Amino acid sequence: MKKVYYESFSDELVKNSNQDYKLKDNFKWIHNNIVYSFCSYIVYLFFVIFGFIYLKIYYRVKFVNKKVLRKYKKYYIYSNHTLEMGDPFIPLVSNFPRRSFTLVNPANLGVPIIGKLVPMVGGIPIPDNVHDIVKMRDGMKYHLNKNRCIVVFPEAHVWPYCNFIRDFPSTSFRFPIEDDVPTFVYTTTFKKTKFRKIPKVIVNISGPFYGEGSTNKEKAHSLHDQVFEEMNKNITNSYEYIKYIKK
Repeated sequence: MKKVYYESFSDELVKNSNQDYKLKDNFKWIHNNIVYSFCSYIVYLFFVIFGFIYLKIYYRVKFVNKKVLRKYKKYYIYSNHTLEMGDPFIPLVSNFPRRSFTLVNPANLGVPIIGKLVPMVGGIPIPDNVHDIVKMRDGMKYHLNKNRCIVVFPEAHVWPYCNFIRDFPSTSFRFPIEDDVPTFVYTTTFKKTKFRKIPKVIVNISGPFYGEGSTNKEKAHSLHDQVFEEMNKNITNSYEYIKYIKK
């Protein structure tokens, strides 16, 4: 069994060649151009088809309880972050034909060739300044108003095949509270198989969840606690393919 040593849950275990990439000042958060929208949809369809095949063949992904999403038009999805190549495709495939837009590290846009396609497929980079965060929120609301879903990985960093939930802050949970939409939980778990070294991937979908309290801050904390508890409940029997050891 492979062993990975870490110092804290904020360790960046998976990096790309342009990890320090910064968003350009003229980055556009909302696109109303017809040509861009058409090209974006074509790229999106390609990635959905590729993602469906890739998830089925390589990870043999199984979605559990996907039916709970059907009657909702717009919502947030919170998921643990465990598959470097799988996590981008899971929401695209499971929500099709509804488009999903995922909050991502700006470093993803710095990847040669593919990076330029990330926003077209549905990547929303997380800025490092207040001014652009306002623009990001405008973009998120724009997509929700078009009955799309927003995907958040609250653990922030990819830890391949991690079979436990890492602590994460409640900061991002103010988004579904402010936007007044339901929240669903994706918990990616792993199952050992007889004929392959790589475990089978099972994505448990649960919800909806709503924050409780008299203020938005209380509701955000409540929603955080519900999501964290749900993820921990669902991941209990997940197979340990890689052992993570604290230094």
